Amino acid sequence: MKLLADEGVDAPIVGRLRGEGHEVLYVAEMRPGIKDPEVLALAREEGALLLTTDKDFVAWALRERRAEIVGAFSVPNGKRLRIRR
Repeated sequence: MKLLADEGVDAPIVGRLRGEGHEVLYVAEMRPGIKDPEVLALAREEGALLLTTDKDFVAWALRERRAEIVGAFSVPNGKRLRIRR
């Protein structure tokens, strides 16, 4: 599974996921400072599920009726992973 970690995701989380064999692209390494629409477009272009700490991101995407969002992992407090659809 390919993941795209938004730049708000802590580097140790990205490192651990990579260490466990997951393919993780990291916005902080690729294109820091890009806006939410660009992050969403990048996830779509890469065919990756989005990993974010931004609890408002999924709500924004749904409110704006962004059809391209399929799913996102939300890590609101860095202690757990939860899938949002």
